[in-house]
Amino acid sequence: MRVDFVGKRAGLFWLALKTALLTVLTLGIYRFWMKTRLRRWYWSAIRPGGHGLEYTGDPLEKLLGFLIAVVVLTFYLGIVNLLLMFVSFSVFAASWVGYVASALGIVPLLFYARYRARRYILSRTRWRGVRFGVARGAWGYAARGVAHWCITLLSLGLLWPRMTFWLEKYRTDRTYFGSVRLVQGGRWVMLYPATIPFVLSLLGLIASLIWIFWAMPVVPDWVAFERDAQRLFEEIAAGGSPVIDLNAPWRLGLLPFFAAGLLYGAIHYRWVCKRILANNKYAFGLSLQSRLSGARVAFIYVFGNLIAYL
Repeated sequence: MRVDFVGKRAGLFWLALKTALLTVLTLGIYRFWMKTRLRRWYWSAIRPGGHGLEYTGDPLEKLLGFLIAVVVLTFYLGIVNLLLMFVSFSVFAASWVGYVASALGIVPLLFYARYRARRYILSRTRWRGVRFGVARGAWGYAARGVAHWCITLLSLGLLWPRMTFWLEKYRTDRTYFGSVRLVQGGRWVMLYPATIPFVLSLLGLIASLIWIFWAMPVVPDWVAFERDAQRLFEEIAAGGSPVIDLNAPWRLGLLPFFAAGLLYGAIHYRWVCKRILANNKYAFGLSLQSRLSGARVAFIYVFGNLIAYL
């Protein structure tokens, strides 16, 4: 069956504007009500087979969860960090070890929070009176997340699709619609085509850096360039046009070009992976089918952020 989105931009704009204003006036307290109202709007606008989803979350639950998170982070930042810094100064006579250990200690909490957030949202989502749900397993997800991150770092990022697939499979295989369990099929190697734009942009950026700064430097004589830099800036400020000895400076334009390619590649990978993974999800003999376009989503991201900041 077809899934339609029937929401209108104008309705969303005024709801977001009004709730954001109330959030500012209440010094952020209304944020939990804002999130709830926006989710109810989104959920009701998403209609598989003509039947809208229903979001039953309560803003007071979000407020309570926020307060619990504040208590946990206060304990971590206060007690745990104090112990880490004490050990760092006592054993290593330096503070950087404590800072690194503290940052690494947050990583499992991020995975834990991500799983709990998914579990909360799905447990408050219903369709045609049947509730979604996610089984317990936040700490198991955190442990697997840390392990996959270590493997990915050791492989210099080459096994990133492996991490994406197995973490999504862990979440999906514990997701239910009523009494029916969802299953993530497929294999992790099927995600490699989604990495092509990012990999090509990365290779292009590396090749450009080698070409510009090593094989054929843009600035042949860095010592002379640094010595004359102040004089050049003074002449430019005075309205002059100083002659700078550069070797094909147009090549510098390759750097922002490939950097933009990396941004597009990251967005493309994230959303094309969602499409591939969705097309390999099934439950009770039924499967999903996604026609999501990575290029279209990347355009929405870039253009949307541009007009938002403007």
